[in-house]
Amino acid sequence: MNTNRGTRPIRRVMNLRMAAIACFLAIPACGGDKSHTAFPGLDPSFFRPNESDAGAGATSSSGSGSSGSGNNSSSSGSGNESSGSTSFGAGGSHSASWGFDDGLDAGTEKPFSTPFAALVSQDVPWAGVSVRVVGARIERGSDPKAPLASQVYAELDLAITNNVHAEWDASGRDTWDLVLASGDRVRSENALGVLVSPTDTAKTTLRYPVTEDTKLAGAFLELNGETRGDLEPERIPLDAKWVREYPLEISSLTGVEATAQTGGGRSVELLIRHAAVDLNDPDGRAPVDTRFVHLDVRGTAGATTENIFDTDFRIVVDGSSFAPVEGVNELLQANASVDFEVLFTIPASTIQFDILLVPAGTSTRFPVDLMKDAHLEAPGETDSMDAGQ
Repeated sequence: MNTNRGTRPIRRVMNLRMAAIACFLAIPACGGDKSHTAFPGLDPSFFRPNESDAGAGATSSSGSGSSGSGNNSSSSGSGNESSGSTSFGAGGSHSASWGFDDGLDAGTEKPFSTPFAALVSQDVPWAGVSVRVVGARIERGSDPKAPLASQVYAELDLAITNNVHAEWDASGRDTWDLVLASGDRVRSENALGVLVSPTDTAKTTLRYPVTEDTKLAGAFLELNGETRGDLEPERIPLDAKWVREYPLEISSLTGVEATAQTGGGRSVELLIRHAAVDLNDPDGRAPVDTRFVHLDVRGTAGATTENIFDTDFRIVVDGSSFAPVEGVNELLQANASVDFEVLFTIPASTIQFDILLVPAGTSTRFPVDLMKDAHLEAPGETDSMDAGQ
């Protein structure tokens, strides 16, 4: 006869009670929620559970109903406190430890900001605006606007001045790239985010994700249109002087004129006051692999009112004739003059072309050889070649 049969329920109850107590002390081991309210007013994130399979400082004898008690130890000044382990069940053991959360992750990198001391700040034209890099640095965690505090960024501070009479909207433009000396291209994480009123200057910062060992020596800021590859790019060196290559004044066209008699004492005179090849126009930037040909023209009417249209102007490249890219429609009052612009595009590789002035159907041809007739214009030589967009 088994005399222990009556004591088994009591042992089971005791074991269950002890298991419940152990589960209360080591909530994660029982699948419990760390946010248990057993510690009122205490943030659950205060604890960091660290579980292991074998308990230390605690023993349990199978079926004995006894539970070993662990040790609590703390190290002064270390900011960490560890508890011993609890064990329960038949031969099973469990340990859990917690530590104070000091708010700093061990892997968090320290913030820094290293200015690029060799920066050359200079105005560079782009369509109807001018662009200046006024600051450059490598940083991490020092810019509150950066989306990732742990990411290292190359940051470029820009000042953009609108030189034309219409707003320049670059609020969504994110195509201005950082090109490193190695040739690697880095795209900005943010857009320019500016809308610049006429004659105003707007400031903005572009952020480029890089590595901590990135160097800005020999790097460029590359300006592009709304889409990369649609317009001729412009590169602004960060630590060297920008070399201006345009506009090229076409001296052989300056001052040429064509006059046509239209009958009944009527006449039209077209005078080219200035001509140049350029990448920029007040309204935009030359499409990729092309150049603008600007003609500043003065039209003068005789005794009666006359009209000037784009049919009065042609450019001939490699035997093919092309109309202006923008329509011309000017009304000339009798015995009065009007100044206006005529704009053509030519392939970037073009050296020779002809300009045709065709007032009233009378054609006069003016040949151009850029190798002989063009020279680099001095800054401010003409106010018709504004830069920016």
